[in-house]
This record gives sequence, C-alpha cells and structure tokens, in this order.
Amino acid sequence: MSGKRRLVLAGALVALAGAACDDGAGDGGEPAAAVYKEVLVAHFVSDCVGVGPQQCLNVRESADADWTMWYDPIEGFEHEAGYEYRLIVSETVVENPPADASALRWTLIEVMEKTPVAAGEADANPILRPWALEAFGPAADLGDEATTALVQAALAALPEDNPVTLGLREEGRVGGFNGCNRYFGNFVIENGHQIVQGPKGATLMACPDGRMDLEQAFLRNLDSATRVFLRGDGLELENDAGVLMRFAAWDYAE
Repeated sequence: MSGKRRLVLAGALVALAGAACDDGAGDGGEPAAAVYKEVLVAHFVSDCVGVGPQQCLNVRESADADWTMWYDPIEGFEHEAGYEYRLIVSETVVENPPADASALRWTLIEVMEKTPVAAGEADANPILRPWALEAFGPAADLGDEATTALVQAALAALPEDNPVTLGLREEGRVGGFNGCNRYFGNFVIENGHQIVQGPKGATLMACPDGRMDLEQAFLRNLDSATRVFLRGDGLELENDAGVLMRFAAWDYAE
C-alpha cells in the first residue's frame, strides 16, 4: 500500500473513531465501545468446528502474522474464494455471548483491497502440510495402563526437532516419523474432512520399548481416524468416539 494511501487510511480510522465516541457521548452517555482495525482475509476458507462442522474465514492483522480462523461471519462481508482482502472492520464486544459464539463482533466498514491470487496458490489446502503430534486425545487407544504410561513418556521424551509427524499430501498420501520408524501410505481427504484410509507401510528399525509402543499407538490411532479438522492453529484427527490426536503445524518439509 502506498504511503499516501496509508495516510488516508490512518485519517479515516481517526475520523471513524471520533464518530464512534461522539455517537455515545453528549447527554452523559458512555462512548461507543467499537474499535476500528485493519484485517487481512485469506483467499481460502477452512473446515472447522463450532457448534457443528462449518467453514471459517482465515484472518490476520499483518502480512507477517500467521493465518488464524475466524469462526463468526464478518457482518456485511461476502467472501469470494480466490481473492485476498484488506478490510476495515469495527470490533465490538458482545455482552453475554452464547457458549458457541465469539465475544467479539466484526462489522465491515470498507473493502480497501480485493486481490486475485494465482490459481496454484488459490487451490492450496491448508490441511495439506506437515504436522507434529502434540498429544493423544481422550478417545485415543493407547493400550493398558502400563503401556499408556510408556507411550506418554516416550512422546514427551522426543527431541523438539524430531517429533512424531503427519505429512499430508495433495495426491492422497501420508507419511512421516512415527516415533520409531518412517511410515507412508494412502490417506485421502474427501468433502473437506472425511478420511478414506488406505494401506500403509513403514521401515523396520528396532527401537527401545517405549518408542515401539509409541509407534504402535500412533499407527493404530491413525488407522482408526475417520475425520480431520483444523481447530485454531492446529489439526485434530477423530472418529465417532472423539478426538484421537492433536497436531501443531510443523515447518520441516517431510
């Protein structure tokens, strides 16, 4: 954005903020609580879960920040896939919001920019990237009590630069490190979050008992997953029993 336009934008924000205060002041009223801010909206939406499965906008407040999911609509804004947006929105605090709703409300003030994204980039699916295992979920099958303790201890002992990984690829393949060996196989995602499992294989290196238990637990729960969802900045695998595993984005390319 040019320097001149930034000055115009800054002036507009000051004017809007002043108008918000004037609207609430006067005969003893409190100033309006609206805050005006500039946000970027990504060219893609993500499958997410609020009350139920839905699609969320991906937003950030600066070009060097990570995209995060925005679970509620931006009032007055219509998203068109394949375009990245720069918006001015008003942000107000919602008193006593429902349990499934945000405590903040965004309302569109102005679309400052609407920029087409190149076809290859526009087709990118944020799920298809490497992920690192953070934790097993409450529905995970880790074995008996003694084995569960071995699995959890082995997971906690892994070096930060060599975690259990889940590399999801566009061609319906999965691969990574399972705590003991490298694994690979078929893992197709349909309709945004439904998983179609296929055969998998792995290298056959021997590992200490805890690592082998971790490997078996990871592969067992991976094979039983039927759905995948982005939640916040992470990813979760689940089945009808609940969440099996939780992952964080991993920067090392599998």
